[in-house]
Amino acid sequence: MSTEAQRIDNNQLRQLTGIVGSLAESFVNNEQNVSSTDPIRPISFDENIYQKAYMDSPFLDFLREKKRINPTDSDNNAYPVEDISAENRAKRGNEKASDITGTDEEWTAPVYTTATFGKKISVTDKAQKGTPNKDLLGMARANAFIDTASAIDEALFNAVGGDNQFDGIFNTTKNKFNKSGGQITMDDVDKLLLKTMDYGAKPDGILATAEVVRQLKNDDDNDIIFNSNNVTLGKWASYFETPNGPVPLIIDSNINARTGAPSSNSHALVVIDSWSVGGDVLMEASVSPLARTDLSTSELIATFMSFCNINPERNGAIVGIGAQVNVDTPTISSVPVSVLDIADNSAISGAELELEYPGTNKTCTTGVAGGCNITNIIPGTYDINIVADGYENFSETRTISNSSTQTFKMTAVEEGG
Repeated sequence: MSTEAQRIDNNQLRQLTGIVGSLAESFVNNEQNVSSTDPIRPISFDENIYQKAYMDSPFLDFLREKKRINPTDSDNNAYPVEDISAENRAKRGNEKASDITGTDEEWTAPVYTTATFGKKISVTDKAQKGTPNKDLLGMARANAFIDTASAIDEALFNAVGGDNQFDGIFNTTKNKFNKSGGQITMDDVDKLLLKTMDYGAKPDGILATAEVVRQLKNDDDNDIIFNSNNVTLGKWASYFETPNGPVPLIIDSNINARTGAPSSNSHALVVIDSWSVGGDVLMEASVSPLARTDLSTSELIATFMSFCNINPERNGAIVGIGAQVNVDTPTISSVPVSVLDIADNSAISGAELELEYPGTNKTCTTGVAGGCNITNIIPGTYDINIVADGYENFSETRTISNSSTQTFKMTAVEEGG
């Protein structure tokens, strides 16, 4: 073979190698590929999203503001406990301090278990293509972040330790009293405050369900509970006068009603000295893309966090509190849905309907008659989104209070539109 012919063959070989490489890269990055090599990455949100997340997770917000939950960029990575016996406490001595003895101290590192919190989200390609002016995946990320924050907040109260889990306040405090379905009184709270203060606590917050706060206000003949003069709407609105001074009385529904109506005798109150607990955020909210196996994009929003009740004698809880008036939250077993063409009232089949409500996400797809059923929902105001081929996406906020048929009318996409 001539030198020129060999040069041509080598050039062709390099071109072919480049083409094969491009095809391989295209396959690896193709949306239809079932594997994902995208790294997990931190995400950030608009300030309003953070404000909503904090409003939905009051205990977590309280501890953040008290600097007891360390962010990922903090130098503090643990909260060791310094054990000093009574005889080794600081004391008054002579001029040279030669009579101050007993320097022995013990440092113990409490079990600091890290827990994972997260939520999977998914948006169909059809829904995103049909809504080009809205970032549906971004909206889902924001909702998942808010929901994950409330899950952390719930765990701060209720978590039971185990593998890769931490214990919440209810499972660790040394001062817990059970009302066994009875109602709470101001005297109950005073006794709990004094009990923690006997151990050196400086209570700076009280958290409770709305029902508990209602009972306390009804029992408050001496105006121990008062409104704050400087209130962020819906946050730290009331204060409780303690022997140590006023502390915020914070309503937190995550104690017993994060995912639905509270069960019987599940109301509770927590007295907290914020210095008695601590935690670390080991990974801020991050997104991990999931493998694609169909025409949708899925992700996992997750965070890692540790928490410890460092001095469980310096906080306390009153649990098992019953409601003054037990009102069963009504549940609508089935709500018929009808999706019609706005022009001629003809049925639209294959319409995907989604109802969103705090703690609830319901979906159904219409059949040939344009109907489907949403089951087991509580009366409330829902964000409703409907997607159907050939129609403009439908969004509406609607109050559903009974099992009457809910009719929605969609507008067909104009030809060429």
